[in-house]
Amino acid sequence: ALEREDGKGKFVVERREEEGGQIVYEDIEEVKRDYRNDTLTPQLLKAAVTTALNKLLAPVQAAFQANPEWQEIEKKAYPPPPEPEKKKKKPKDKGSRYPGGGAAPKVDGDGTVTGSVEEKLEKLEV
Repeated sequence: ALEREDGKGKFVVERREEEGGQIVYEDIEEVKRDYRNDTLTPQLLKAAVTTALNKLLAPVQAAFQANPEWQEIEKKAYPPPPEPEKKKKKPKDKGSRYPGGGAAPKVDGDGTVTGSVEEKLEKLEV
């Protein structure tokens, strides 16, 4: 992050005290050297770069939040995805093989069932 007026910045890597504490870099060659010597690990570098980028982008984000025109342009350029339509449930056609799915047999007053096997056989022989 560029923090000085002469254009040269310092890059700060935060480490735990057991690891030696904070490291301050003022030259990219120092960063490369420590990375090659494994003083600066990828995990430490990732956290430090994230912090530096957030610090650099904070004024841009603040200006974006304060300007409704930019927000309108962002909505036009990247519209939010449409809400998914909820599907209407349709009753399933379970067919006649489902218990209770076929026509109910006709029961006479004396308890006998009409529409028996004989009628079905007659229909088949036609």
